[in-house]
Amino acid sequence: MTRALIADDTGTCRAHDGDREEAARIAAQAYAELPVAYRSGLTRTRALALHHSLPHHTRGRDDLAAALAP
Repeated sequence: MTRALIADDTGTCRAHDGDREEAARIAAQAYAELPVAYRSGLTRTRALALHHSLPHHTRGRDDLAAALAP
């Protein structure tokens, strides 16, 4: 779970720096690799926050949405 949170932070920084596609890729991969038991709480909140911050046309945003789908 710690790695996923660090990856989400990395993704958020990348998005802030303008590399939104890479941000989405990092977050989607980190979240998808989490065991189901860890896909709630803070990890989900941070991944959702990143997803919502990305413009709709961002490449990889749909992959992040798919990873976040129940």
